[in-house]
Amino acid sequence: MFIKYVNQIFIKMNMRTFIVFLGVIVAVLLLGAYSSLAQTTDADAVTKKERTQVIKIKEGDDISSIMGPMCQKSCGAMNYDPSEVKSQAHAKIGDLTKCLVSRVVFRVTENSPRVSYQDQKFYTCCGSCTKLFDADPEKFVEQS
Repeated sequence: MFIKYVNQIFIKMNMRTFIVFLGVIVAVLLLGAYSSLAQTTDADAVTKKERTQVIKIKEGDDISSIMGPMCQKSCGAMNYDPSEVKSQAHAKIGDLTKCLVSRVVFRVTENSPRVSYQDQKFYTCCGSCTKLFDADPEKFVEQS
């Protein structure tokens, strides 16, 4: 019955009416696609906002348990051979080493942040770990 009704509408339409009808259908479909894209963009913005929020660390917090999961997802090495991990003292570009702050194993690159403490240089996996290291270097050097 529905098909018969639609068929009667198309038979009664002239070409101009059909083009207008087709234009309306396309506009509705495009509007639906656009609103779906807009919703995705809003969700991505929320996710980005959450990612860029400042981490508040209180006295006595275990920083590696706070930073570790985040750093593992963003800069941590995956599927590596533990025997290939070098100590910070021997790590160079291209080597795997463990971040003093997050305790995450990462591959040292030319862009890996470096920090200095008592004439020693250390790599950190990211800028956030560098800031935490700079705030209390003794805490992290004695843990290594």
